[in-house]
Amino acid sequence: MATRQTEENLIPLWEMHSSFVCPVAGFCFSDFEIKKMLKTPGNQRGAAMDTYGLHQAIMAKIGEKNRTAEKADRFLRNKYAKAVDRFGAMDEATFKKAWTKAVLTDDMPALFYVAALRNDLSPDFLVMVYGDVHMAGYRAMTAMAASFRSRDAAIEKTDTLTALLAREKHRNGDFVDENIRLKAAVAKKTVAPTPEPVDPPGGKDPGDRIETLERRLACRDKEIRRLERERRKAEIRMFESTSKGDQLEQELNQLIAGFARVQASTLCTKEACPNFDACSKRILIVGGLTKLKELYRKIVESKGGIFDYHSGRIRNGKNNLEARVKRSDLVICPVNHNSHNACIKVKQFCNKHNKDIHMIPGSSLAAISTVFTASGLETTQEQCPVN
Repeated sequence: MATRQTEENLIPLWEMHSSFVCPVAGFCFSDFEIKKMLKTPGNQRGAAMDTYGLHQAIMAKIGEKNRTAEKADRFLRNKYAKAVDRFGAMDEATFKKAWTKAVLTDDMPALFYVAALRNDLSPDFLVMVYGDVHMAGYRAMTAMAASFRSRDAAIEKTDTLTALLAREKHRNGDFVDENIRLKAAVAKKTVAPTPEPVDPPGGKDPGDRIETLERRLACRDKEIRRLERERRKAEIRMFESTSKGDQLEQELNQLIAGFARVQASTLCTKEACPNFDACSKRILIVGGLTKLKELYRKIVESKGGIFDYHSGRIRNGKNNLEARVKRSDLVICPVNHNSHNACIKVKQFCNKHNKDIHMIPGSSLAAISTVFTASGLETTQEQCPVN
């Protein structure tokens, strides 16, 4: 049972800060649970909605007091009852240690729910909680991509082994037929003796050929059994990769659904943020993975920056790179996916035009995001939602 102090600390679901409505809806409810919450008169379309549609529907309901919001509030109180009892009245310093241990574990949603509904936590701590949940989405995306690569490799190996197994079985069938034919010839020779034939030059006795074929058949059978084991192992790895990929994809869909509106709603504006000019810096990324360009854009724009990009290929294009550096406020240059010449040139141009540059070892989304923390740009932007 929750203590009286815990009940006083926790506010109803519809009274929590607007910045936490979307991540709570995406992080603390499964699709099945959302359908249960929406199963009320006037909400009959839940069964036909996809994950994002369900997320939008529940978020629209829990933002204000109504029957669905009250039902959802009771449900989450019951779902996370143990976490509420344990962490609802815990002092902030101890709760912060518990939250740090729970990040990216199965306990993270429960502690996030308690943090979102407690009315006695400091804005700085809530910014940290929000940021941890925000970055979990990018980590899930990276893990899911790795899982998909592993799954595709397992599928390719399974197909190769299946084709090889079919070929070996076909060859084994040929040997079996030859063995049967030779045994029949030997039996016929035994039953109906005939004058002993003279072997042609270089010819072999049928008995010797049978022995040879039987040895070859034994080797083929052994090889087929080995291929069967390899194929089963590959199928198991493929199944594990597919299952892990499906789980990660579901988690990522929930996180993306949870952050899609939060990121759009927390961008600095001239009306909402007194540091708008500082937030809206032009960020140039030189090099990196071209296929992640749009994800780089999302990271930069989610921090309030203006995104610019150059592939790092500078054959006959040094002037274009210099022009982009010149109009940028901050330059990020991943060195692992970049030409040596591009790294040298971008350093020269930044020194020439007195531009802040960050040379980073990796081109992952997490590596790009860390630049904002290191440069101090992230602090201004992320404090806006919880002031």
